[in-house]
Amino acid sequence: MVSQPYRSICTEVINVLLPQDETYIGNNFISLFSQQKISLDDPQLKNLAPSLHPRIVETVLNGLRSWKIAHMFFTWASKQHEYKHNCYTFTAIARQNALLRAVAMDVLNFGSLFKMFGKCGVG
Repeated sequence: MVSQPYRSICTEVINVLLPQDETYIGNNFISLFSQQKISLDDPQLKNLAPSLHPRIVETVLNGLRSWKIAHMFFTWASKQHEYKHNCYTFTAIARQNALLRAVAMDVLNFGSLFKMFGKCGVG
Protein backbone atom coordinates (compact mmCIF):
# COMPACT_ATOMS: atom_id res chain seq x y z
CA MET A 1 0.00 0.00 0.00
CA VAL A 2 1.42 3.38 -1.04
CA SER A 3 0.80 6.21 1.37
CA GLN A 4 -0.43 9.45 -0.12
CA PRO A 5 0.85 12.70 1.36
CA TYR A 6 -1.68 14.62 3.44
CA ARG A 7 -3.45 17.27 1.42
CA SER A 8 -5.73 19.84 2.99
CA ILE A 9 -9.24 20.00 1.61
CA CYS A 10 -9.58 23.68 2.51
CA THR A 11 -7.27 25.89 0.52
CA GLU A 12 -8.67 29.20 1.71
CA VAL A 13 -7.24 30.80 4.83
CA ILE A 14 -9.96 32.13 7.09
CA ASN A 15 -9.19 35.15 9.23
CA VAL A 16 -10.66 34.36 12.66
CA LEU A 17 -10.55 36.89 15.46
CA LEU A 18 -9.94 35.63 18.96
CA PRO A 19 -12.64 36.52 21.50
CA GLN A 20 -10.32 38.95 23.31
CA ASP A 21 -9.67 40.72 19.99
CA GLU A 22 -13.41 41.03 19.40
CA THR A 23 -13.88 42.41 22.88
CA TYR A 24 -11.07 44.92 22.37
CA ILE A 25 -12.46 46.06 19.01
CA GLY A 26 -16.01 46.21 20.35
CA ASN A 27 -14.89 48.27 23.34
CA ASN A 28 -13.10 50.68 21.02
CA PHE A 29 -16.28 51.17 19.00
CA ILE A 30 -18.32 51.67 22.17
CA SER A 31 -15.78 54.19 23.46
CA LEU A 32 -15.75 56.15 20.20
CA PHE A 33 -19.53 56.18 19.80
CA SER A 34 -19.99 57.13 23.46
CA GLN A 35 -18.03 60.36 23.03
CA GLN A 36 -19.93 63.59 23.43
CA LYS A 37 -19.46 64.63 19.80
CA ILE A 38 -18.70 61.64 17.60
CA SER A 39 -17.55 62.31 14.07
CA LEU A 40 -18.35 59.55 11.60
CA ASP A 41 -15.24 60.65 9.70
CA ASP A 42 -13.00 60.00 12.73
CA PRO A 43 -9.75 58.33 11.57
CA GLN A 44 -10.02 55.80 14.41
CA LEU A 45 -13.40 54.67 13.08
CA LYS A 46 -11.96 54.35 9.61
CA ASN A 47 -9.12 52.21 11.02
CA LEU A 48 -11.55 49.95 12.90
CA ALA A 49 -14.10 49.64 10.07
CA PRO A 50 -12.36 46.75 8.24
CA SER A 51 -12.61 44.62 11.40
CA LEU A 52 -16.42 44.84 11.48
CA HIS A 53 -18.37 41.63 11.45
CA PRO A 54 -21.80 40.82 12.87
CA ARG A 55 -20.57 39.48 16.24
CA ILE A 56 -18.73 42.73 16.92
CA VAL A 57 -21.68 44.85 15.76
CA GLU A 58 -24.02 42.86 18.01
CA THR A 59 -21.65 43.33 20.97
CA VAL A 60 -21.41 47.06 20.35
CA LEU A 61 -25.18 47.46 20.00
CA ASN A 62 -25.70 45.60 23.27
CA GLY A 63 -23.04 47.76 24.95
CA LEU A 64 -24.32 51.18 23.92
CA ARG A 65 -26.62 52.79 26.47
CA SER A 66 -28.37 55.20 24.12
CA TRP A 67 -30.81 53.92 21.50
CA LYS A 68 -30.01 56.99 19.41
CA ILE A 69 -26.27 56.26 19.42
CA ALA A 70 -26.97 52.54 18.82
CA HIS A 71 -29.02 53.46 15.76
CA MET A 72 -26.26 55.79 14.55
CA PHE A 73 -23.71 52.97 14.91
CA PHE A 74 -26.05 50.46 13.23
CA THR A 75 -26.52 52.80 10.25
CA TRP A 76 -22.81 53.65 10.08
CA ALA A 77 -21.86 49.95 10.16
CA SER A 78 -24.27 49.14 7.33
CA LYS A 79 -22.45 51.61 5.08
CA GLN A 80 -19.02 50.08 5.60
CA HIS A 81 -17.37 48.29 2.71
CA GLU A 82 -17.94 44.52 2.65
CA TYR A 83 -20.03 44.52 5.84
CA LYS A 84 -23.60 43.20 5.97
CA HIS A 85 -25.93 42.96 8.96
CA ASN A 86 -27.34 39.56 9.84
CA CYS A 87 -30.32 38.38 11.89
CA TYR A 88 -28.37 38.80 15.16
CA THR A 89 -27.49 42.44 14.49
CA PHE A 90 -31.10 43.18 13.53
CA THR A 91 -32.23 41.51 16.77
CA ALA A 92 -29.76 43.61 18.77
CA ILE A 93 -31.02 46.89 17.26
CA ALA A 94 -34.62 45.72 17.72
CA ARG A 95 -33.87 45.30 21.45
CA GLN A 96 -32.69 48.92 21.55
CA ASN A 97 -35.91 50.04 19.85
CA ALA A 98 -37.98 47.88 22.20
CA LEU A 99 -36.37 49.68 25.15
CA LEU A 100 -37.29 53.02 23.58
CA ARG A 101 -40.89 51.89 23.06
CA ALA A 102 -41.05 50.68 26.67
CA VAL A 103 -39.83 54.05 27.94
CA ALA A 104 -42.35 55.85 25.70
CA MET A 105 -45.14 53.67 27.08
CA ASP A 106 -43.98 54.43 30.62
CA VAL A 107 -44.09 58.15 29.85
CA LEU A 108 -47.60 57.85 28.41
CA ASN A 109 -48.78 55.79 31.37
CA PHE A 110 -47.10 58.21 33.76
CA GLY A 111 -48.90 61.11 32.07
CA SER A 112 -52.22 59.26 32.29
CA LEU A 113 -51.75 58.76 36.02
CA PHE A 114 -51.16 62.48 36.52
CA LYS A 115 -54.24 63.34 34.44
CA MET A 116 -56.25 61.02 36.61
CA PHE A 117 -54.99 62.60 39.82
CA GLY A 118 -54.61 66.17 38.47
CA LYS A 119 -50.97 66.65 39.60
CA CYS A 120 -47.95 68.35 38.06
CA GLY A 121 -49.97 70.10 35.36
CA VAL A 122 -49.71 67.14 32.95
CA GLY A 123 -52.41 67.09 30.29
